[in-house]
Amino acid sequence: MATPLVNSQIGLASPASIVSELMTFAGKPVREWLPVGHPAQTGQVFEPGTDKTIRKVRKARQHLNAVQMVELVAACGPNHCLDGWGYLARSVSALVARDGHSAKHMAYYAQLRAAMSILAISGVGIFNCLNICVDANGAIHKLEDNRENDSGRNTHSIVWPALDAWLRIDTNAARFLSAITLHGSNLKDALHSIWPSKQPASIVVPLIDAWAFDLNIASKHHDQRNISSYSPHDLNEIPCSFQDEMDFLSETWRSLEPSTPNGFVQLDNHMLRRMFQMIHQKDNSALDPADRSPLDSSSVATRYSELQPTLQQAVPKAFLLDEAGTGEPQLFQLASTDGSTPRAMISRAVLLLRAATALNVLTLNEAGFSQDGTEIRPWIDPLLVHRGIVAADALPDRMADLWDSTKFAVEDFQASLTDCSYEPHAFFTANLNGTPDVTQLERAAMWGICP
Repeated sequence: MATPLVNSQIGLASPASIVSELMTFAGKPVREWLPVGHPAQTGQVFEPGTDKTIRKVRKARQHLNAVQMVELVAACGPNHCLDGWGYLARSVSALVARDGHSAKHMAYYAQLRAAMSILAISGVGIFNCLNICVDANGAIHKLEDNRENDSGRNTHSIVWPALDAWLRIDTNAARFLSAITLHGSNLKDALHSIWPSKQPASIVVPLIDAWAFDLNIASKHHDQRNISSYSPHDLNEIPCSFQDEMDFLSETWRSLEPSTPNGFVQLDNHMLRRMFQMIHQKDNSALDPADRSPLDSSSVATRYSELQPTLQQAVPKAFLLDEAGTGEPQLFQLASTDGSTPRAMISRAVLLLRAATALNVLTLNEAGFSQDGTEIRPWIDPLLVHRGIVAADALPDRMADLWDSTKFAVEDFQASLTDCSYEPHAFFTANLNGTPDVTQLERAAMWGICP
């Protein structure tokens, strides 16, 4: 397991200065977010005139002032999020190509970027041993401790401890819960309707423990990761079922259907149910067996009427009390295991990226960006064209409009798999097999960030 941050200054991190800086990005292409001549124009902090990265805060202060460091951290938040969805897309491409090791490799980096995005948008910058916090006044602090002449920890060993430490602060956990909106409510309000006295960190920490499992064990399982990264894949076979993996992909796409004004309608509904049942089970386990209550007589049932009416209309009580999880996407079950299969790692990446997307949207909205994301279209539109998702003269009015073509592609994908009885060569040579659309997970990122 990753080593905890014992003397960390992460409690100083605040999104306030990040929000102020994001305001300056509105209406600009991404390469104009950092001013001309910024010392870290590429998002990396190098010693001037060299290709060596700066690893000590004291030295970084010699080349970047506090404002420039805030600009850098702010620019990283949304970019890490979108890059994470890109890694997830590459992971899914590898899954379809039956390359399990590459799928695992890319899924790990999707999780890593999701966590880095959550941290950056919250005021924590991770730059390969140069790890900093931005406080509410825009001042810069070393993350690990106050010894600015010492190098920080490397990216793989710091990201999970930093995320874990950040989530253990109740105000941050509450912010995380309030970021995920569904049916006119958000997770924070929904959870407090059922359990008014629950501390947010007690809910969020075990949740993210599961979703970020691969980041938590990154140091411990470094050798295992290296098998996927550097060793001959066929000498380290990953057992797989083409049918199971492709059905999983179809199902995952259906869970990513966009909702208005933002979010993923199916995914978020199931996330709410999972969280409610997790809390109930945790509370029950702390009681003597004779005092434990079944779910249908728990607070979820007795206080259901306290939920906002729009939420009650969209999420019936029977759905929340269904312990069997009828219709639940596989990714929830797979993500909660400690397995390192490609599907489990992809599942955790999807959920962590959903969280990162929500926090980015919340922070962009606080910066004055409109709900439809008009101000970030100069960033998003060129990427859609560059990745070949749409033609330059066919940009959608709303990113959620991308769902129509995605839905048809997923239907073609599943139909082709069924028609060829999941025989790989027959599927790959079939017409209208849904590819490459079903591998373009960036689509979900677009309608998640810019509905």
